[in-house]
Amino acid sequence: MHPRIPQWAITLPVLLLVVSPVPAQVVMADFDDLKQVPAAKKLLDDAAAKLRQFAQGNESGVSVKRASGKNVVFDVKTGKPLSGQITVVFDLHHRHRTTRDGEIRIFGKPLPGIVPYDRHDEVLVEYDIKAGRGKARLAKGPLALPLLPMIDWELWINVEIKK
Repeated sequence: MHPRIPQWAITLPVLLLVVSPVPAQVVMADFDDLKQVPAAKKLLDDAAAKLRQFAQGNESGVSVKRASGKNVVFDVKTGKPLSGQITVVFDLHHRHRTTRDGEIRIFGKPLPGIVPYDRHDEVLVEYDIKAGRGKARLAKGPLALPLLPMIDWELWINVEIKK
């Protein structure tokens, strides 16, 4: 030990650290792709399945294009997220098919199936874990009326997860 540093100057801080209550331990992380996290992938798949009921057509579907988490703080003991921002982009594929490929033949040659309606929409969801709320952008686009300038618009709704 150094002759100028008294013993109590080293012992006191160590003793205070041992005796003082330990604050809750948390871990913060960013996730570029939440689809790679098994627990998150299941939640994303469940959300896509519930969103599927809003896709139009007889061959429609929903998939998760992107999912990320920024500044997500977890409680070490429980493993539950305490705060952070989650962003998910769903792809709603609206598709309606009236005939199958090859179902109609002309001069013995099969024709491609008739699909009168086939388009994709993106639904962007931003969710704040701590607040328990978020918002979802259901639609966007330009509005063009004759003799008026083009107007960009977006339709957002509030999202609150009930427990």
